[in-house]
Amino acid sequence: MAKISQQEFLTSLEDEISRQLDFAKNLEEYSDETLNQKVDAKSWSVLECFEHMNLSMIVYIDQLKTMNNFKPSNGLIKFGIKGKFFSEGMRPKNDKIAYKMKTFKKLTPASHLDKQVIKSFLNHSKWVLDFIKAHKSHDLNSLRVKTALGPLVKLNVAEALSFVITHNERHVWQIKNVLKAIE
Repeated sequence: MAKISQQEFLTSLEDEISRQLDFAKNLEEYSDETLNQKVDAKSWSVLECFEHMNLSMIVYIDQLKTMNNFKPSNGLIKFGIKGKFFSEGMRPKNDKIAYKMKTFKKLTPASHLDKQVIKSFLNHSKWVLDFIKAHKSHDLNSLRVKTALGPLVKLNVAEALSFVITHNERHVWQIKNVLKAIE
């Protein structure tokens, strides 16, 4: 089991969320038509990527909202094998995605969306950022969260936060590639 400094870990998550928020805000200048364009029939548009991230974040946010029995932190974050795999498997490396994954039906975005999905993404991301700031001194290892896979696969809160943010990092990378291709 890998252990890392909670302060360093949470600071890195805050930094990544801030980058994602800045990126999303900069897309407001684009038209809905442009943001709905796809590279090909099998790919997602920019807005579909944002909607998918929203659907995924809600799975975790809904659970985190109900948690209120945190203990004080010992200053370390523990990553188990599942948590490390889920987080690191999401992250783009060397400008590609190492682990391709099929999207669950419940997380598949609708088509022909509007920029409201970006506003939702901004709101969800800000909520996660506020959650992190509010729980800097709490033990994020002891409480567990169900993943989108269902109740059989659970991650501790720190692993879940890492997963959500690296999952979004993956799709921000995807969005950047869509924009390069359609511009």
